[in-house]
Amino acid sequence: MSPVTMLKFRPTALQDFQVPINSDYRIPNPLPDGLTVDEKPIDFGSVKNVVMACEETAPLFDYTFLLRLLIRGSDAIRRVFQIFSRDFSDLPIGGIRHGLIIDPDRWLVSDLTVWRSNLDVLKIMSGWAEDVSFIKTALAGHDVKTLDLSQQTAVLTLQGPETNKILSKIPDKINIEDIPYFLFRDLEVCSVNCRVGRLAYTGLDGVEILNAANQATRLWKLPSFHAHPAEFSTVNCLRLKAGIALFTHEFKPPVIAANVGLKRMRQHGKLCQLNPTKVCRRAYAVLQTLTRRKRPT
Repeated sequence: MSPVTMLKFRPTALQDFQVPINSDYRIPNPLPDGLTVDEKPIDFGSVKNVVMACEETAPLFDYTFLLRLLIRGSDAIRRVFQIFSRDFSDLPIGGIRHGLIIDPDRWLVSDLTVWRSNLDVLKIMSGWAEDVSFIKTALAGHDVKTLDLSQQTAVLTLQGPETNKILSKIPDKINIEDIPYFLFRDLEVCSVNCRVGRLAYTGLDGVEILNAANQATRLWKLPSFHAHPAEFSTVNCLRLKAGIALFTHEFKPPVIAANVGLKRMRQHGKLCQLNPTKVCRRAYAVLQTLTRRKRPT
């Protein structure tokens, strides 16, 4: 689940507040095998404090809600092109690229990332269960095989300026500067086989760490990470402060690719008048309004 990058604007300070996770932002997918709710905190503390920590250090997020679909076959690239109307033939092995799904009226429905692990192997990461069903249906009857890896995969992510400092403290001494933006590497993190992709959802530098679900709790608890755990409410504050809009939430009425600066990815649909940067500012203003509300005593 990847956002649309907009122009940055100057953020204002957040006031002290506690905002529960909005159900619209929590993806109701079951946890993969190996993850247990009781081994992770339910209360992550003050959203304000974690947002500040993210901007100064690098908290640890659990992105295990992301779904992972493997597509393999000699026809994989061509068929995925037909789904997303975007050419992935020049995507290098180890590369990551955005893809967009639209409805019959050409409105944007969701965006996701496509990871190329071999010449004829693509892996799609999405936050919406409907995407997996849609892609499987679209590929049915063609010379490709699909495999849902969601239950076998956990995704942890470090986001913030000290991401590299934290990763350099583990025995493997990972340097994210060795991983160009929107590329991934298969590495060992404390003897756990991981796929480390350099991309972020907050507007800050960071990495997504994909690993077997039965190893997720072990990685989460690594003392060497020295990272404060954080929740998705924090992510939403950070991306809005950075001017990053998630079109499935901030844009009403819906938009097409051209409205949000993604015309080169999908060149279909009617253009409606919309300033996405202003929309993002309005969304952040709503968060500021929430901070000024007094909590009941």
